[in-house]
Parts: sequence; structure tokens; C-alpha cells
Amino acid sequence: MAFNALSIPTGILGSTRTAPTAFAAALPRFSAIWAQVAAAFVGAPASLYFESFNEPHNVDTFKLNALLAAFHSAVRPLHPTRRLILEWLNYMGPSWIEEGHESNWNAMSIPTLPSGVRDPNLAVETHSYDPYDVCGHPVRPWGSLPSDILNMNFMFKTLANWSATHDMPVFMGESGCIRKQNQTSRNAWYAAFFERVRTTPGFAGGLVWDDDGEFRIYNRSTRSFDEGVMQAIGLG
Repeated sequence: MAFNALSIPTGILGSTRTAPTAFAAALPRFSAIWAQVAAAFVGAPASLYFESFNEPHNVDTFKLNALLAAFHSAVRPLHPTRRLILEWLNYMGPSWIEEGHESNWNAMSIPTLPSGVRDPNLAVETHSYDPYDVCGHPVRPWGSLPSDILNMNFMFKTLANWSATHDMPVFMGESGCIRKQNQTSRNAWYAAFFERVRTTPGFAGGLVWDDDGEFRIYNRSTRSFDEGVMQAIGLG
């Protein structure tokens, strides 16, 4: 299903990332912005998702949970069934839960409905450009190390386990392999990655990152897609 996601950058919090009193003062502004957005999009198609904020970092779990609660409280009254996307820390990377961070497994406080029951229209979003020496700053091709497939399988298995434990789907909101990687290797990474997005239990889909630059898939000048990548992700 095609959809769009609307998000607010964490930059609106400014210095509040490190100043507790400033954070407490900025939280009402964050809520007010989301309340205005919610009001503006009443009646929008269900294909519009609201994403609480993008790639939170330099905040602790207390602030994270305060932001998630404020987002949910501001939006849910006007959008009782719209899909809302939550985020965890470390720029939303899977490493926040997958690298032995037992303390993070249940650290995110999942908002509930006013009645106290579980909200069935939530998902958590994660981003991945792993392995970075293949996808972000390529110094070798995909699959050149046996650990490539093992680590990818471990990442998806861990995310699936988190999804099952918390009864919430995982959404791969950003992923990509840079164009500096050779085309054959780039296509192979996309094929392996999105096969797992499609087949791993607990996943609500995924997106590729296209910045019209190093991660470009659609050429805006020629209005053409990178057909190799499109075939690799199952859209060719």
C-alpha cells in the first residue's frame, strides 16, 4: 500500500537535548505543533501516517518517553485510528536494541489509549544503512564477508523478536546503499535487504532513502528510476 509520512524534526527542541529545564519548557511547544498538524489534516486519507519526530539522539529515555506521550496525546483525539509512528534512540538505528542493550529492550514507554488499553494503530520505525562500510562509506562489496548475511539475519530476527514481545509492527522507514558502491553490489544489497523486509514476521513494510544525491534512485532531471535497484526491491 502506498502511503506518506509526516514528521517533525527534533531540531525544534534546540538546546533542550541537554538542558532538563529547557526541555520541560519546550515540551508544550512540541505538543502545540502536533496539535496544529493534527487539526490541519483531519479527514486526510488513511495512507497518511504521522511520525513523532526524526532520528532522536542526544536525549535520554525519560525525554524520549515524554516526547512520545506528548505526540500521542496531541494527535490521537482528532485521529483515533490513524497509524502513528514511534521512534527509539540512537538515530532510530536497530543497534539500540540489538547490540546487547538489555536495558533498552523495554525502555520505550508505549502510549496507550485514554481507557488504558493498548493502541492497535502504532508502529515503531527504525533506519538501517548497514553494514556502513558497504552502504555508507563503501570500501568493499556486499557479501565479501561471511558476516554480512549473518549480521543482516541477526538484525531482522532481533527486530522481529522485539515486535512479537511488544505486539507492535516494525516499520523500516529509511534504508539505502550509496551510489559510490558498484552497481552489482548495490543491487545485491537492496535485494537481500528488502527480501527480509517482505518476509520477516512483524514488519509493516519499508522505504528506501532517496536524497537526490548519493542515495538517489529517481533521477529528477531525466525522470527515470534506477532500474537495477527497482528490480532488486521488487518494483521493477
